[in-house]
Amino acid sequence: LGDIYISKERLEAFLKEAKATLNAYHRLLPDEEGMPKELLRQKLGIKEKRLEAFLSYWLSRSELVMYEGKMALPSHAQAHSQWYDRKRDECCSLLEGAGIIDVNLQYIQEKFFLSPQQALRVFEGLQRRDLLCRVGSIHVYRKTIQYIVNLIQQHFSVTSTLTVAQLRDMLNTSRKVALLIMEYLDMNNYT
Repeated sequence: LGDIYISKERLEAFLKEAKATLNAYHRLLPDEEGMPKELLRQKLGIKEKRLEAFLSYWLSRSELVMYEGKMALPSHAQAHSQWYDRKRDECCSLLEGAGIIDVNLQYIQEKFFLSPQQALRVFEGLQRRDLLCRVGSIHVYRKTIQYIVNLIQQHFSVTSTLTVAQLRDMLNTSRKVALLIMEYLDMNNYT
């Protein structure tokens, strides 16, 4: 493996130990995406360079999965991914046409009956997939922002000005949120 020499039997023994370690970790913390790579290295008792060589080989053979520095068994990664995809789709369905809602951790946790840790992972996943826009101090569903942009474009096709009060009334929201949206649209060159 590169400049590291190891017998096939010894490499397979390390793989077996890594799988057993990950399996125990997944049973203990099923909501976690995976075990941090550094923790796996410590549990296996090997140096970083050796682990990198082993991982390169194991990942190429799909023995293990790595995502953002976390290691998992393929079966756990797949189940975790499917769970997240379902939650993301449920969240998007709920937000579709719901208006301006601050999509924060508490909202996700309450609407989907999730633990704080699960809600955080769903929230971070929505951000990674660019489904949320940070509008001042709140997070708004991207399609809601697109709807607002279309609404404002229609308004400007008829008149050349838009006041905060008009936007507030158009969106049926508070003045504070209307101001945040106006600032966001100005900063992102929508208006």
